[in-house]
Amino acid sequence: MELCEAKSILGFSFVPNAGSKGTIDSVYVRYSQDGVKFSCYDECKEVALDRGSHRLSPRVTATKLRVYPSKWSGQPAYSVTFEY
Repeated sequence: MELCEAKSILGFSFVPNAGSKGTIDSVYVRYSQDGVKFSCYDECKEVALDRGSHRLSPRVTATKLRVYPSKWSGQPAYSVTFEY
């Protein structure tokens, strides 16, 4: 995700695309306030999803947020939505 200006991000959700044949169970999250240098969220720990969603606690303020699936099953096909 890329924003024009830094925003406080509350969380994100994976939304299955039509024909998705799998699930995403956990992810790694990295964020950037300047769009160049990225930091790990929660000390680079794997983040478990709850029904495809995760609330960032604490919130992060960022211009860019990257979400990397780390554990999945089947052949998931998803888009990501963010909560501000």
